[in-house]
Amino acid sequence: MKTKTILLLTTAITAFSSFPDARANTINSGSISGIFSSPVLSGAVIDFDGKTLIPVDNTATGVFTGFGTNAINWGSPTNSNSTLTFTGKSFSDVAPGQVFDLGTITYRNGNSFRETLIFGATLMLTVNSTQDGSIDASVSSVDFLSTANHLLPNGQLDPTFKLQDADFLSFSAFPQTFNVFEGSTASAELFGMIVGDPQLVLTGIELNPDQSNNGFIGHGVPPTPDSSDTLALLGIALAALAVFGLSSRTAGTV
Repeated sequence: MKTKTILLLTTAITAFSSFPDARANTINSGSISGIFSSPVLSGAVIDFDGKTLIPVDNTATGVFTGFGTNAINWGSPTNSNSTLTFTGKSFSDVAPGQVFDLGTITYRNGNSFRETLIFGATLMLTVNSTQDGSIDASVSSVDFLSTANHLLPNGQLDPTFKLQDADFLSFSAFPQTFNVFEGSTASAELFGMIVGDPQLVLTGIELNPDQSNNGFIGHGVPPTPDSSDTLALLGIALAALAVFGLSSRTAGTV
């Protein structure tokens, strides 16, 4: 009797412990939704030379709306601010570990005053599955690195610096960057897969084929200054912000 009881108990434990694996191996169908949260109010912008990072703290001056939704806006004036939108997609018959299209991310590279910018957000992507059992959401930080604009005497963007004036969007989940030319709007597809216990993870990004005139996929951002440079840059930045308080409203927008 004791042997039979132990056997039954062992069988029950084995069946219970295998349940998460069975759930992880489920073929899934459903849709993806996303929201942005946690605006980052301090960071850096790239100076006119295209490589120097200037630290900026906009804790008191950043202008932003839309957090808690799938579309955020930041910068002023509002008629030329920056926007970031995620539009989720439906999917069907996706196996564990299979990479699939999660949705479209669209970035508008606005032309706003430097002191009104924000520098990042958190993107949470949720799987709305038609199968039983929940799938853990994907949470990724998204950093915005803006560039100082090169303008012609008439105030229009100088096309000579189109590539250099592209903003960088970088994701904590993968090394590629989403770069959008100044004054342009571009869209790209975010890809991911369902793995583990199970969980949605981001794996990469691809520019939509018709968007090559508006942006590109890059391979990293300019290096962050080391600590010895940061203090020097911070002093320069504070002085620059005082000077640019007026001039940024003409040539210093980003």
